[in-house]
Amino acid sequence: MYKVLIFLKRRQDLTPEAFREYYEQQHGPLCQKYMQGVARYTRRYVEPVANPDLPDSGDLGFDVVTEVWFDDREAYEGMLKY
Repeated sequence: MYKVLIFLKRRQDLTPEAFREYYEQQHGPLCQKYMQGVARYTRRYVEPVANPDLPDSGDLGFDVVTEVWFDDREAYEGMLKY
């Protein structure tokens, strides 16, 4: 099995809530429409928590981690070509 992790950052003009809404209602369904050979697809939205001892610790540089699993190398390579 092959697994791909995709780290995405929201546009600056979107709130975290608006980004999640867009991703779940627009982006995700569009991507799923074209996914072939995908065994599993999940999204994990991050909730950064600032550490008072580390001033820049609140921004991770991404808002969601998308995980895509493929049953075999052929399906994985097909996704890369697409």
